[in-house]
Amino acid sequence: MITLHTPILLSDHIRYKSGKAKTVCVTYCLTALGIALDAFTVTGTLNKPNYLGILNREGFSARSRRSKLSKTATIGNSRAAIRKMSDSVNDIYFVVILGDHYGDRVGSKKGGYCHAVLINGNGEVVIDNAIAQVKRDHRKIHSIHKITRA
Repeated sequence: MITLHTPILLSDHIRYKSGKAKTVCVTYCLTALGIALDAFTVTGTLNKPNYLGILNREGFSARSRRSKLSKTATIGNSRAAIRKMSDSVNDIYFVVILGDHYGDRVGSKKGGYCHAVLINGNGEVVIDNAIAQVKRDHRKIHSIHKITRA
């Protein structure tokens, strides 16, 4: 079982001359998992997700569950599928979502926006620094990884 910690919210992305960045949302999720802020410098991009390597290095394992969801999966319409594939409500999923009004334009070759959240085994968003204030969450899921202790 993974215990969530109080996440650290950066005031803005930390961008480097190389074009890489430490993004607000991924940092928020990683620190919620108990990973120290100074344990990583770059969180990656949509096309090259460094956060998976950070998770592995810090003693977590991340297994993709994207094939268990539909091609048009959103946070809202995937809650039942997440509940079905979860062993318990305490399961944690690292989810990268796409959209025009969530997250920031960081590193995607297609120029799209991306954002990261943590979802529990019941399909509820538990860590999100840009919470959708709507009844139905239509943010499109790009990738979803079940996080466990290695």
